[in-house]
Parts: sequence; structure tokens; C-alpha cells
Amino acid sequence: MGNYREIAGLSANALNAFLLPVTDVSSFKWFSLHIANTSTMNGSFSFQASNDNVTVINPVIFRADQPGVTASTFVFASPNIIFHGPLFYHFFSIQIAAFTSGIVNATLELYETPPIYLEALTLAGGSNTIGNVGILGLPTGATQVNSNGTATAGTATATLTGAAGKFTYLTGIEITIIDTATAGSAELSLSGVVGGPLVYEINAQGTVGVESPIIVPFAMPIQSSAVNTSIVATLPTLGAGTGKVSVVAHGYLL
Repeated sequence: MGNYREIAGLSANALNAFLLPVTDVSSFKWFSLHIANTSTMNGSFSFQASNDNVTVINPVIFRADQPGVTASTFVFASPNIIFHGPLFYHFFSIQIAAFTSGIVNATLELYETPPIYLEALTLAGGSNTIGNVGILGLPTGATQVNSNGTATAGTATATLTGAAGKFTYLTGIEITIIDTATAGSAELSLSGVVGGPLVYEINAQGTVGVESPIIVPFAMPIQSSAVNTSIVATLPTLGAGTGKVSVVAHGYLL
């Protein structure tokens, strides 16, 4: 991630104290904050951003150990946690928002170059998801959904069920096949999506054993054709005598 600056020895143990004082981060594009494994604070801290060093907003931050979790204020529950996120502003600080007892210690890394997938997110219009769910987490307010269907000489169906007032988004599908000596093929259909149905040709090779998984990530999530609409992945039988198949679909509601 290019050149970086390390700020070690950060510490705070009082309400409204700054774990990171107001810092000029205009030369950096990404940060990583590691809470030390010696920290024992009971309370919470909030991330703060500003361009004029007067008006402060609370940016969305990610937890490296919990894909899909984003927030601007975190309750401190345990040490040895890494938080990270983009730096799209001039000034950055971290302040204790609630405090009962203890102390929190941390080390901050500031990077001049963002991760490659951050650049892709910018081009994609700000989506937090590339391919499978969880690389950077879900968009704010989204609910993750997953579904799977299996069949032996039958139709396997995975359905991401729609919800009232929300679009359904498909972020990726996987197909696994336990093959037999009988070859076969079928069309996987994705229905309920914008521009759909989308069709993929799936083959059973006719070689006994487990075939390599077919993994289809989407560079941008595929939206349902309307609100409260389910996205359905349907794989008909690959043919009489072919093996067991499984279809898994990932996505979210927003």
C-alpha cells in the first residue's frame, strides 16, 4: 500500500479524551488502527473527520475481524482489534465517547496508497461489496442474505427472498457438483434481476468425483428488477444419472 506513517503509543483513559488528537491526514488515503492486546477499557470511542477543523462528522469505519460490520462509534469489548477505513478528509481524530473504567492503547498506520479494491469501489459508485459479500463489508443499512439448494437428478434452487420496501442484491453464486460417469448439462437461470433472466451453461463432465467449484462473483451487485422482489437461482437437472449439485447465492437487502 505504498509509503506509510506509523503513530505508536496512543492512549486514552477518560471521557472525551482523544485516543488520536486532531491529525492532518490530507497526504494519506487509508488508515489501520490496532487496539493493543493490553487494553482493558470499558466504554466506547468514536471516529471523527473534518475538512475545516471546526465542523466534525463521524465517518463509517470497518472492523477487520468482522466482515460486514461498519459503524462510526464502537463499544470497546475486547483488546487486539483492528479498525480500518478510507481517508477522504483533511483532519482525523478518535475520541472516547463513553467511559466507565480502564485504558485503551493503540497504534495507527496511515497509508498514502489505498487498497486496490478501494479504487474499484470508487469506480463502482461507492458500493461496499465486490464479488462475494464481506470484502469491505455491507453498505450501511443493508442486511446480508444467503441461500442454498441441492438436488440429485432434480432441480436445485437458491432464493434470496425480497422484503417490503427494499431491493434485493445478488453479489455472487457458487455451484458444486458431485459427478458420476454420466455427462450432462443444463442452464442455470437467474430470475428476478434487472435485465434478467440471466443464463449460464453448466456441465457435468462425466468423471466420477467432486468437480472444481464454479464460482461467479459480480464486480457490482446485481439488483432485483423491483422492490420486494426475490432473486432466484435455478439449476435444472444436468441429466439422468448425473450426480448431486448444490447452488449457493449471496447478497443483501437494502
